[in-house]
Amino acid sequence: MTRNRDLFSNPETFDPERYFTLTDPIQKRAMDPRKWIFGFGRRICPGIHLAEASIWSLTACILATLDIRALTTKNGGVQEFVYDNPIFRYVMSFHCYYILWIDLLLLK
Repeated sequence: MTRNRDLFSNPETFDPERYFTLTDPIQKRAMDPRKWIFGFGRRICPGIHLAEASIWSLTACILATLDIRALTTKNGGVQEFVYDNPIFRYVMSFHCYYILWIDLLLLK
């Protein structure tokens, strides 16, 4: 469903902005990935609410406590993402560093 060429012009690229350009509210609701990513009907995932609440809580805690930055390359640029497998999209190796916000405040 997420790689349907009839719905998306370039379904293989990671482009979350494709959902922001929709103006029709009915189409916007139909294209919402949360409607079908956990299944639907009788086969819907019973842990959908727990999963969404857990991800929200984890993301909020990480953003509230850490300052996350990408490592820079030798010429001052930011490291690019490298994907190994086009079917299972995960980053092969991405180096970053993080500092606790309290440590960042104490360093100033």
